[in-house]
Amino acid sequence: MTPFTPRSSPSWTVPWIAERTVRWTLRDAARWGVRCCARLVVPLGLRSTLITSGFAILLALSAHGTALAHAALVKAEPARRATLSKPPQRLRLWFNEKLEPAYASVSLSREGQGAVAIGAAKVDAADPKLLVLELPALEPGVYMVKYRVLSVDGHTVDHGYSFTLKASAPSP
Repeated sequence: MTPFTPRSSPSWTVPWIAERTVRWTLRDAARWGVRCCARLVVPLGLRSTLITSGFAILLALSAHGTALAHAALVKAEPARRATLSKPPQRLRLWFNEKLEPAYASVSLSREGQGAVAIGAAKVDAADPKLLVLELPALEPGVYMVKYRVLSVDGHTVDHGYSFTLKASAPSP
């Protein structure tokens, strides 16, 4: 490519040519298939590549959110890492997606001992995002809740958390 000399004003500097600075006029730009926008000179091939790349990035970012859809625990009673002074009557877990009742299970175990309550969890009929497990009388200690649920979109989630039940103070 031969260097150009400006034929008329205005002219712009093309910064991405490292060997020398070439100054083009609008007429030179049109002759060599370059579009000029304000003070930016972009070759036509580069322009289409940038547009295609931009659409590809937007498509990748929009598809990212749908591929990661899982039922996530939104709220729990008793809460994660909670310290309770009286034992709870039931364990209630709320999720961000509807659950498949046939594939929902919860277990409660006490630290250093075995399971206290296993499996008889029910998805609430009024709220399909709520999982309920009735609990027996609990003694003081650290308890681990483990749940496994299948959301209606087909993703299985298997997680857990703990809470602590303190000994109740003796009444005077």
